[in-house]
Amino acid sequence: MPGVRFEQRHDSLAGRRSKEELLAIRGVGAKAIRVLGEALAARGLDYKTP
Repeated sequence: MPGVRFEQRHDSLAGRRSKEELLAIRGVGAKAIRVLGEALAARGLDYKTP
């Protein structure tokens, strides 16, 4: 999403994708999952439960 900042985008991920779904995307690894999870948790959000 060009022009959209990470802070605006991560809210749309909360509850919509599981860690496993994101890990299936090429280039998304354990570190990205950890960093995104920390950002979601800081806002009281979480990944979708499988």
